[in-house]
Amino acid sequence: MKKYALLIIAAAMLTACGKVDTTSNTIDTPVVDTIQLTTDESATDVFTEPTTEASTKGDNTRTTAAHTTGTGDASGKRTTVPKSNGGRTNATPVRPANNNNSAPKATQAPATTPPPTQPPTAAPTTEPNNDIMMTERFGISEKGVNIYSNGKKIQHLDVNTEALMASEHRETLFQIVDFDFDNHVDLFIPEAVGTLNTTGKYFRFNSSTGLFEDWTELNNIQYSITTDPEKKELILCLRNNAIDHETKVYEWKDSALSLKTRSIIYKADDGQIYDESYEYTDGVEKMTKRVHIIVDENGTTIGQEEIPVSDTE
Repeated sequence: MKKYALLIIAAAMLTACGKVDTTSNTIDTPVVDTIQLTTDESATDVFTEPTTEASTKGDNTRTTAAHTTGTGDASGKRTTVPKSNGGRTNATPVRPANNNNSAPKATQAPATTPPPTQPPTAAPTTEPNNDIMMTERFGISEKGVNIYSNGKKIQHLDVNTEALMASEHRETLFQIVDFDFDNHVDLFIPEAVGTLNTTGKYFRFNSSTGLFEDWTELNNIQYSITTDPEKKELILCLRNNAIDHETKVYEWKDSALSLKTRSIIYKADDGQIYDESYEYTDGVEKMTKRVHIIVDENGTTIGQEEIPVSDTE
């Protein structure tokens, strides 16, 4: 009986000393929870690829990754243990490859040359074609005068512009003037240029339509006139030759053009030169002054004398 008891005690002692139980697949090696890093200079910088190798103990497998070993038991559990190295556990740190022992530099994208900048496409313009612009509002062409508003043609005036376009002084001949003193500019467009008296067409601005209209009253005069805004008068000067000329002054009465005064200088049949002045009341002419201009043989004025005007003249 004692012999049987001793055998049982001996078997228990062998089991406590780490002997492997033939009925168990579990290794009684203590589990190390913390991986120790080595400072060994021979440690490699290359990542350690996991490898699997067969165990000599039946169906057990051993997986090595970063120097760790795992075993499986019948329940499917895996215990991780450090690889033994002479009784010491070493783990090789995984470090990025860097020959200069410094942080890797960020990779910069290669510089690219931007595509050539194309000039912007010009916006369509409403500028007139083949027009000579007098102002932003008025332009002339071979077919007449065009009227513009904000760059858009709104009206065409049928005028003979041949002489006007040929002149180098068209800006001074083309008159944009308020002829009826209503605070809106009107037009006189010359058709004959370079003669003693400039002739052309008049157009009155209609503020209710915003357009220019043929002006019958001034077109009956036909000649270019000037204005006196202070007196609200229109002045017409006509010259026939070096001596003979006539000046007429008009005014507006009840929106109608009325002749106010007239003066003429002329050479009479007797060879004498006279200067006469007239006034008009309701269309009735009355001489107000007559002057005899005295000239020498060269035509130079050397004096004058006033001639009394009779009530009948």
